[in-house]
Amino acid sequence: MGAYIPENLGFRLTPSERGIINIYSTPRLVQRFLSDEIAYNYGETTRSFREVVRQRKADCLEGALTAAAILQCQGMSILLLDLRVTPAPGLDHVVFILSTDAGYGAIGKSRDQRLGGRPPVYPDFERLAESYLEPMDIGNSRLHSFGVLDLSRLAGINWRVGQNIGNVIDHLNRAKHYEINPKGKSKR
Repeated sequence: MGAYIPENLGFRLTPSERGIINIYSTPRLVQRFLSDEIAYNYGETTRSFREVVRQRKADCLEGALTAAAILQCQGMSILLLDLRVTPAPGLDHVVFILSTDAGYGAIGKSRDQRLGGRPPVYPDFERLAESYLEPMDIGNSRLHSFGVLDLSRLAGINWRVGQNIGNVIDHLNRAKHYEINPKGKSKR
């Protein structure tokens, strides 16, 4: 049985995109797709799901958007977790939030395996974000804060198949972020 692909998303899927959505129909399979089938994109781009499928490359944000596009068709919430690092903003990281009855987890693409997905065992977004504390502490840089972006609220941005989706970054930057202190307790 294939995935339910809503017809009211405002775009048409290509046969290749439909195939990806049908084959990689669970969170575990989506993580495997991102880890095994998609190369890391070292470029300065913001690719949509369509471009990731076409070019087979993704950075962390592009991987999170790809997971969201696929899992939205499985009826899942489409939330992103934005992890901010200071003082080196180039080390920021974004993952797709996996929400289950068991808890929150993540699906992620990274050049560092420690920054990939997380099982859905965390009781809230703060604990999920804190699971990235150790791997994101690099030199004098550390995980500073996290924010959550609900992609379903991005009216007018076709992040699934659009050509220029840099506006997603603007929305991530404007999202409310919560500070994480080094001992792992978020300041809310």
